[in-house]
Amino acid sequence: MKKKELYADMQSKIAARLAELRQRDFSTLAGLPKYGDEAKQFGKWNYTLATWCDRKSEDLLQIVVQAYYHWMLGIGTMMADGFRIQKNGMILEVPQEERYEFT
Repeated sequence: MKKKELYADMQSKIAARLAELRQRDFSTLAGLPKYGDEAKQFGKWNYTLATWCDRKSEDLLQIVVQAYYHWMLGIGTMMADGFRIQKNGMILEVPQEERYEFT
């Protein structure tokens, strides 16, 4: 197995988690903890899949799913994607410049 396959798995898990979260309504998402993570394994590699839920305002939540593969001494690979949901159900993408803090 090659690392590019690991990275493809990480991207796939991010996309699947986001697809599942996009199906939930605002009030359900508002009940998520601010941060939650779980260990994932792909072949010989382990990585963390984390979900961040930030309340931007009373009517706006930001959901980001992040995958992090730690190699050594703080060196690793992070990738993330996410969306924002308004109380009325409208979904917007998280701006790229705001995704950088998760990668």
